[in-house]
Amino acid sequence: CGPNDGAQCSVYFMRTKKRVKTVIYPKQSKDGNFTACCFTGDSQALITIAGSDMIIWDWMSQKVKHTISLGATNVSRVSCPPTSISGQIQITTSGKQHLRIWSVSGDAAVKPVPIFKEHEHFVDHCWLNTDGGIQRMAAVTEGTSAEMGGQRIGTVLLFQSIDEPPYLEYRRTMTVLL
Repeated sequence: CGPNDGAQCSVYFMRTKKRVKTVIYPKQSKDGNFTACCFTGDSQALITIAGSDMIIWDWMSQKVKHTISLGATNVSRVSCPPTSISGQIQITTSGKQHLRIWSVSGDAAVKPVPIFKEHEHFVDHCWLNTDGGIQRMAAVTEGTSAEMGGQRIGTVLLFQSIDEPPYLEYRRTMTVLL
């Protein structure tokens, strides 16, 4: 796409390396690109981030299902748990001073739920499946300089999925030397 065509994301069939679909978001973001994307756990929807918008796609039909304003937050990562509550799409986003979970159901208004320590710089997060179907999420913060020895210290926060809002429960913090 040219610079005025909007952001685009292509989906490929990995076995054949053939492009299956390309979604194009015509609204111009600051940099004109998608900066993060993921599939929902059931692979029925594609979630993309373009500037201050989170877009939920029915990627097979290339139609936008929802556009959610992220406001002035700086989202660098988006992911979905492997399974969601029936009838809902759950999405987690992270970035500078940002770790939130979103629940989207039908055409209902979407409100983010801050998860933990919004003052941290979250550089990444991921979902983990464990035996017994328990879903956990790990979030990693950017390291800060320690007072002694000049080493950097980061944290890994662990959460467990629960059935009621905010849908995640804080379990543990691990400190790591970087």
